[in-house]
Amino acid sequence: MSKSLLAQRVAAWFTGRGWAVFPFQRAVWRASAQGRSGLLHASTGSGKTYAVWFGALLRAERLAGKRRKQGLRVLWITPMRALAADTVRALQASGETLAPGWRIEARTGDTSAAQRARQAKAWPEVLVTTPESLSLMLSQADAHARFALLETVIVDEWHELMGSKRGVQVQLALARLRRWQENLMTWGLSATLGNLRQAQDVFARLKQGDHFLFGGRILEFVRVHEMTAYVRRATGSRGAVPRWQGGKMPLSSELAHAVLDQLQLAREGRAKGPEMRALAPLLAIQARWSALPTRTNLLVETLCSREGRHLFVYPFAGRAVHLGLASLLAYRIARAQPTTLSIAVNDYGFELLGGSELDYVPLFDGATGAGLDLFSTQHLLEDVLASLNATELSQRRFREIARIAGLVFQGYPGQPKSARQLQASSSLFFEVFRKHDAANLLLTQAQREVLEQELELTRLRATLRELHERNISLQPLERASPFAFGLMVERFREQLTTERLSDRVARLVSALEKAAA
Repeated sequence: MSKSLLAQRVAAWFTGRGWAVFPFQRAVWRASAQGRSGLLHASTGSGKTYAVWFGALLRAERLAGKRRKQGLRVLWITPMRALAADTVRALQASGETLAPGWRIEARTGDTSAAQRARQAKAWPEVLVTTPESLSLMLSQADAHARFALLETVIVDEWHELMGSKRGVQVQLALARLRRWQENLMTWGLSATLGNLRQAQDVFARLKQGDHFLFGGRILEFVRVHEMTAYVRRATGSRGAVPRWQGGKMPLSSELAHAVLDQLQLAREGRAKGPEMRALAPLLAIQARWSALPTRTNLLVETLCSREGRHLFVYPFAGRAVHLGLASLLAYRIARAQPTTLSIAVNDYGFELLGGSELDYVPLFDGATGAGLDLFSTQHLLEDVLASLNATELSQRRFREIARIAGLVFQGYPGQPKSARQLQASSSLFFEVFRKHDAANLLLTQAQREVLEQELELTRLRATLRELHERNISLQPLERASPFAFGLMVERFREQLTTERLSDRVARLVSALEKAAA
């Protein structure tokens, strides 16, 4: 098959699926045709597999005249055995058209004895394997001869191997293969590095079959492939293991400012993009009933209902900061006017709900946030700790710290202690340190983690300073605005009632739609 014919078949293969070739794929193909190695970073689903796989075929085509024997030409290393079968299917889907006559098989711990026997007689042209299986194959007496025709090595999920013992295992294997084949082409595949640490942290403790909570649903973890987590709806009565906090992760400062900039454009009638155009009717209602927040204006709304007096504030600083900010304001308001306040937060604001005797208007009697005592940064740490059950939060943090430090006995192999037993043991240490050794390093570590990770004290202080520069836009409401609606629903979730949340929300939506019409 000539090079031009292979190029035509690749183009036809893409066209037949309605796909377009990306520039980075062409760049990989050009480099592969020249025998160059590289590391490819691209987002999930962008076609990394086809980039290096077709590059390996181009490399094999160029060397076809020199090597007429049959044997192993492409070695594909995947760090997860469960992905080998998926990789084989993906390569076979295009291999039938672009590499007719090539065998594409897997060699892992799951490979049957019969298939191993067939491979012992004749290697396939493409072999998908794991670092452990590759090490075993390289230890065989005839390994040099078996890998004599190898032209390309592809290491999938490269980031999974970095800085690990399995990564060293792959490096040693590559070193041995390069000693036998000096011109061996090697390519690594990795998802974009921006969110790898966060994504790996989330799923690091999950095993196949574990249940977890996401978006209010109990899901079952199936596997991770190319930084994509595959799940299915969980069945049975098995409880959730960890809780995914993806919906509660705080906005970054950059994203918060970008959202406020978009609202400023909407306020000026210059909204761009399909998302903002879709939101235009809702934002128009928000502007008509209240106002739109911007970088320079802090929107504060008040509402009187049968439930009491509502206060809605929209700093756009993220849920974690809003939790601390709402608790801080509730504490300072209650200190000036003895009352009980309910709190609801989301990513763009928070709600305080108090009795009908409360009057929020005098508390926001100022042109900017700098003139309000509520937003003062003086005695911030003391007020934050007083506004929250900081002792309880620290005690929960201390359990994990005590476990890592070895203070708590976790049980014998096969007989682990229950979470309740671990909590009881760590609580005893916590109380002793709190009463008799307040400067204990483990205790202060727990308190610091609460302030930095759960309450984001640094960002809270920065947010207060930013609010000092914003103009106060105090808007009394006749009914809940679109922005306030989301906060009220957040509070409904936490209330004990025999009425279904969906029915209560539907009734509220119906009333607001009538008012908007």
